Parts: sequence; C-alpha cells; structure tokens
Amino acid sequence: MPNDIHPKIPNMILFVPADAAGALGHVKKRSAIVGVPQEGRISCAYEGGIHQPDMPLSEKLAIACWRLSERSPNIAYAFPHASEVHQIAEAAWDTVIRAWVLVSVTDRDGFIKWFGEEPVIAGTREQHCRAAGLILRNGSNQRATMTMQMAKAGNRDPVEAIISEARAGA
Repeated sequence: MPNDIHPKIPNMILFVPADAAGALGHVKKRSAIVGVPQEGRISCAYEGGIHQPDMPLSEKLAIACWRLSERSPNIAYAFPHASEVHQIAEAAWDTVIRAWVLVSVTDRDGFIKWFGEEPVIAGTREQHCRAAGLILRNGSNQRATMTMQMAKAGNRDPVEAIISEARAGA
C-alpha cells in the first residue's frame, strides 16, 4: 500500500495540564493535548470534542496531532512553559495503519486519571480494521489476501495478521 502521507511533525508528546491555573487550565478534561518543545516553551495543540461528547480518544488525538503538525488555522493552540504541563505519553504517525497512535505511556496513572480509560498502544482495533481494509482494497496486494486466508485457516485474527505482514514489509 503506498503511503504518501508525511506529517511535518511525525512524533509528539501527549500532555496534561500541571495545574488548573496554568496556560492550559481552560482546556476541558479528556482533551488530547499534544506538543513539541519549541524556543523554551511547549508548542501545543488540543482537541476536546466539545461539540461531540462521545468522540473517541483516537479521534481527538488525530485531530490534535494534525492540527499541530500542519499548523491548521484554529484557536486550539497554547504555548505553556514546561512547568505548566506534565507528560503522560508519546504519540507518532504510524505509516502502516495511517493514523496517529500512542507509542509509549510515561505516566499510566496520569493518563487514566485524565482520560478515564486505559491507554492503547500502537492503534485501536478500529484503526487496525480500517488499515487492513485499505491494504486489502489495494488491488495489487495479493500478499495481503494470502495472509488473510492463511490466518483464517490457522484460526488467527486476520486483521492483526495483515497488519503484522504489512509492518514486516514496511
């Protein structure tokens, strides 16, 4: 599957406000706040899904990451001092599943306290299913079709087999 998507900033840090009075005190709890160090501060973008209360974290993360990477016109930016934020995880653009995913968690308890859910590393099930479908849909990808058929015959998860095969070939 060709991957022509190349974010300007492929790796980011996921933060939470260090305190309610800081530069991110106005940001709604459960918002995805991503940032990168820049000129002595942290350049941040965030997405809280305030107009869609049931928005999944994976979608909030994708919006916040694209916003920061591509500097889209928006007001959801902040430039706090490092002391005003607390790192809880790292996120990156996954070229195989074509999505922003958590790659590591540095403060699991802080993550759960902020988001109210367990962190999912390397992409959600929905992201993997979407990616497997895109890989299979690519008409010249006979290898993915064979991988899916072999996984089914071996009573394995075909979605994860396709993703694993794609990662091995990436």
